[in-house]
Parts: sequence; structure tokens; C-alpha cells
Amino acid sequence: MENVREQHQDIDKELEKDPDNEMLQEEHDQIKLEQQMTNLELEQANLQKESITTQLEELTVTSEVDGTVLTVNEEASSQGQMAEQSIIRIGSLDEVIVEGMISEYDTLKIAVDQEVILTSDAAPDEEWTGKVRFIGDLPEETGMEIEQQDASVQYPIRVTIDDDINLKPGFKMLMEIVTREDKVNALPINAIQQEDEANYVYIVEEGKVKRVEVKVGVVDSEYMEIKEGVTEKDQVVVHPPEEIFDGMEVTVQ
Repeated sequence: MENVREQHQDIDKELEKDPDNEMLQEEHDQIKLEQQMTNLELEQANLQKESITTQLEELTVTSEVDGTVLTVNEEASSQGQMAEQSIIRIGSLDEVIVEGMISEYDTLKIAVDQEVILTSDAAPDEEWTGKVRFIGDLPEETGMEIEQQDASVQYPIRVTIDDDINLKPGFKMLMEIVTREDKVNALPINAIQQEDEANYVYIVEEGKVKRVEVKVGVVDSEYMEIKEGVTEKDQVVVHPPEEIFDGMEVTVQ
């Protein structure tokens, strides 16, 4: 740019001495055009520089939460701009969130801030308390609605855990939310046996085991409602062994 400017100044001086020289005039016009083109190239280079500077600034991303880097996708940068995939995943155990699905009927019974009991097969002897923090207003799209018109609609739910928990992200958990409380006759789940569609229990009468079919109702993680079949006076075998059979002689301890 400086070189072209100096040439322009030199040719201007020569034209002042010989203004009618056509060759000098053509050379002057050529240098002037070259200077204009160089100015355009300079402006384009400056714009490109600003664009690159902006891109460099956008390459630095700050996480919105404090936590630990869980995964790094090293191939994300080579997949192109069209593939929107996370490069780094950051997690924090300061506030554990459990996500799940509930039926359309349960959305009418469950409310935000309702207490939740959580368990996990990974820690069978532990349980934690939490609260419902979010219930979706729109159903989750499962892709089954087209094939099954009568399929149950599922709504997303999020629960936060109040207690300290030593499980890691990704663990499966069971959420127990009380939607109704009734006083009913119930037996431990282990006492109820099932064969085909029939439910039955074993009771003890006059020193012998008797198989009795029962009609069951609501169930939770420990007990099952007994509507018909046995009464409070019947002696029910709570943990029937595999070798038990109808008519077997037993001794009640």
C-alpha cells in the first residue's frame, strides 16, 4: 500500500511538469486504479480480521455451573458445523435431579413440592427423600401414538433429592410418590403367589397348609391390598418356601 502511494506521488510530480504527456496520464490512471484496488483489499482484510477475532472469542465457552468434566467428545470438531453435538459435558452433584415419566392420570394427582421416596437397585438398603420440582405441561413424544391410538400418554417429571447421595449420574432410580392413602387389609408382597391370572396365598388350618385364591387391589413397594379371600383371623404364610404344597402338614411357631 505504501509502495503504491509513493508511485502515485511521483507520477503526480511528473504530470505537474508535463501535464500534456499522454503516456504519463495513462500511467497515472493505472496507478490510481491500482491504489483503489489495494484499498479495497485492505478493507476486506480488516473485515476478515474482525470476523476471525470474533470467532476466536466465541471459541472460549464458560460453563454456567461449577462441576466436574464427565465426558469429552474429541471427534466433535471434525464432524462439521451441521452436527450439533456437545464437546464437553459437565456435571455437578451439588443438586441431583431425577427425571422420569408419569401417566396422564398421575398428573392429576401429583403436584409440585410433593414428597418423593427414591430407591435404587444399586443400593438396595438405602432410600432418599426428594420433592417434585417440575411436571411437564405437554406429553413426551414416544412415536407410539400413531401405531397405538389407545396408548397411555406420558408426561415428564423432575425430582430433586434433599439427602446426600453417593450415586453417580446415569443411575436408574425408582420414584415412589403417594397419590392416595387408604386404610385397607394388606399382606406383604412375598406372601402373595401368582399362577397364570390367579393370585393366591397359603393359610394354616388345623396344622395343614391350604391354598386360597385372593382378590388383590392397590400395591406399593412392600404391601398388596387383599380385597377378598382371607380375613384378619386367618394365619397366612408370609414367606412360603418353594417346596410348600396344598395339604402339607406344618407347625406354627
